Amino acid sequence: MDGIEEFERRIELALDRIGVALDAVNSTADVSATRKALAAEKKANAELEDRIKSLDEKIGSLEARIEDLQTSEQDARGELERLREDAASVDHAQELNRSMKSELNRLSSVREADRAELDGILGELKKLLEVKASA
Repeated sequence: MDGIEEFERRIELALDRIGVALDAVNSTADVSATRKALAAEKKANAELEDRIKSLDEKIGSLEARIEDLQTSEQDARGELERLREDAASVDHAQELNRSMKSELNRLSSVREADRAELDGILGELKKLLEVKASA
Protein backbone atom coordinates (compact mmCIF):
# COMPACT_ATOMS: atom_id res chain seq x y z
CA MET A 1 0.00 0.00 0.00
CA ASP A 2 2.86 2.28 0.52
CA GLY A 3 3.42 2.19 -3.20
CA ILE A 4 -0.07 3.40 -3.96
CA GLU A 5 0.17 6.19 -1.46
CA GLU A 6 3.53 7.19 -2.88
CA PHE A 7 2.09 7.05 -6.37
CA GLU A 8 -0.89 9.23 -5.33
CA ARG A 9 1.44 11.70 -3.66
CA ARG A 10 3.56 11.94 -6.80
CA ILE A 11 0.46 12.35 -8.98
CA GLU A 12 -0.78 15.16 -6.69
CA LEU A 13 2.61 16.88 -6.89
CA ALA A 14 2.58 16.57 -10.67
CA LEU A 15 -0.94 17.96 -10.82
CA ASP A 16 0.11 20.84 -8.54
CA ARG A 17 3.05 21.62 -10.86
CA ILE A 18 0.73 21.46 -13.87
CA GLY A 19 -1.68 23.79 -12.04
CA VAL A 20 1.14 26.24 -11.27
CA ALA A 21 2.28 26.13 -14.89
CA LEU A 22 -1.30 26.72 -16.11
CA ASP A 23 -1.66 29.60 -13.65
CA ALA A 24 1.54 31.11 -15.01
CA VAL A 25 0.24 30.82 -18.59
CA ASN A 26 -3.11 32.27 -17.60
CA SER A 27 -1.34 34.89 -15.56
CA THR A 28 0.68 35.98 -18.62
CA ALA A 29 -2.51 36.25 -20.64
CA ASP A 30 -4.16 38.12 -17.77
CA VAL A 31 -1.19 40.51 -17.51
CA SER A 32 -1.47 41.32 -21.21
CA ALA A 33 -5.21 41.89 -20.94
CA THR A 34 -4.71 43.87 -17.73
CA ARG A 35 -2.08 46.05 -19.41
CA LYS A 36 -4.46 46.75 -22.29
CA ALA A 37 -7.25 47.56 -19.84
CA LEU A 38 -4.87 49.76 -17.84
CA ALA A 39 -3.84 51.65 -21.00
CA ALA A 40 -7.51 52.17 -21.89
CA GLU A 41 -8.26 53.39 -18.36
CA LYS A 42 -5.26 55.77 -18.46
CA LYS A 43 -6.51 57.18 -21.75
CA ALA A 44 -10.03 57.58 -20.36
CA ASN A 45 -8.62 59.17 -17.21
CA ALA A 46 -6.57 61.65 -19.25
CA GLU A 47 -9.68 62.56 -21.28
CA LEU A 48 -11.65 63.06 -18.06
CA GLU A 49 -8.88 65.23 -16.62
CA ASP A 50 -8.92 67.37 -19.78
CA ARG A 51 -12.68 67.64 -19.47
CA ILE A 52 -12.36 68.64 -15.81
CA LYS A 53 -9.82 71.35 -16.71
CA SER A 54 -12.16 72.63 -19.41
CA LEU A 55 -15.07 72.68 -16.98
CA ASP A 56 -12.93 74.41 -14.33
CA GLU A 57 -12.08 77.13 -16.87
CA LYS A 58 -15.76 77.53 -17.75
CA ILE A 59 -16.66 77.69 -14.07
CA GLY A 60 -14.02 80.38 -13.54
CA SER A 61 -15.40 82.33 -16.47
CA LEU A 62 -18.96 81.98 -15.18
CA GLU A 63 -17.93 83.03 -11.67
CA ALA A 64 -16.29 86.16 -13.09
CA ARG A 65 -19.45 86.86 -15.10
CA ILE A 66 -21.58 86.38 -11.96
CA GLU A 67 -19.39 88.89 -10.10
CA ASP A 68 -19.81 91.38 -12.97
CA LEU A 69 -23.58 90.85 -12.94
CA GLN A 70 -23.74 91.27 -9.16
CA THR A 71 -21.81 94.54 -9.44
CA SER A 72 -24.15 95.68 -12.22
CA GLU A 73 -27.14 94.69 -10.12
CA GLN A 74 -25.84 96.71 -7.16
CA ASP A 75 -25.26 99.71 -9.43
CA ALA A 76 -28.76 99.34 -10.88
CA ARG A 77 -30.29 99.09 -7.41
CA GLY A 78 -28.45 102.26 -6.38
CA GLU A 79 -29.68 104.06 -9.49
CA LEU A 80 -33.22 102.81 -8.86
CA GLU A 81 -33.10 104.14 -5.30
CA ARG A 82 -31.84 107.50 -6.57
CA LEU A 83 -34.64 107.61 -9.15
CA ARG A 84 -37.20 106.79 -6.46
CA GLU A 85 -35.85 109.64 -4.35
CA ASP A 86 -36.00 111.93 -7.38
CA ALA A 87 -39.59 110.81 -8.03
CA ALA A 88 -40.47 111.59 -4.41
CA SER A 89 -38.87 115.04 -4.85
CA VAL A 90 -40.86 115.57 -8.04
CA ASP A 91 -44.06 114.55 -6.25
CA HIS A 92 -43.21 116.98 -3.46
CA ALA A 93 -42.41 119.70 -6.00
CA GLN A 94 -45.67 119.06 -7.83
CA GLU A 95 -47.60 119.26 -4.56
CA LEU A 96 -45.79 122.49 -3.70
CA ASN A 97 -46.55 123.84 -7.19
CA ARG A 98 -50.26 122.98 -6.80
CA SER A 99 -50.30 124.64 -3.42
CA MET A 100 -48.61 127.77 -4.78
CA LYS A 101 -51.05 127.93 -7.71
CA SER A 102 -53.96 127.66 -5.29
CA GLU A 103 -52.50 130.47 -3.15
CA LEU A 104 -51.88 132.57 -6.28
CA ASN A 105 -55.49 132.05 -7.39
CA ARG A 106 -56.72 133.04 -3.93
CA LEU A 107 -54.54 136.16 -3.96
CA SER A 108 -55.75 137.02 -7.48
CA SER A 109 -59.35 136.75 -6.29
CA VAL A 110 -58.56 138.98 -3.30
CA ARG A 111 -56.82 141.46 -5.61
CA GLU A 112 -59.79 141.51 -7.99
CA ALA A 113 -62.16 142.08 -5.05
CA ASP A 114 -59.88 144.88 -3.77
CA ARG A 115 -59.70 146.36 -7.26
CA ALA A 116 -63.48 146.27 -7.58
CA GLU A 117 -63.80 147.94 -4.18
CA LEU A 118 -61.23 150.59 -5.16
CA ASP A 119 -63.01 151.16 -8.46
CA GLY A 120 -66.23 151.69 -6.50
CA ILE A 121 -64.53 154.10 -4.11
CA LEU A 122 -62.92 155.99 -7.03
CA GLY A 123 -66.28 156.19 -8.77
CA GLU A 124 -67.86 157.67 -5.64
CA LEU A 125 -64.93 160.12 -5.26
CA LYS A 126 -65.29 161.23 -8.89
CA LYS A 127 -68.95 161.86 -8.34
CA LEU A 128 -68.18 163.89 -5.22
CA LEU A 129 -65.49 165.87 -7.04
CA GLU A 130 -67.85 166.57 -9.93
CA VAL A 131 -70.53 167.70 -7.54
CA LYS A 132 -68.05 169.89 -5.68
CA ALA A 133 -66.66 171.28 -8.91
CA SER A 134 -70.10 172.20 -10.19
CA ALA A 135 -71.06 173.83 -7.01
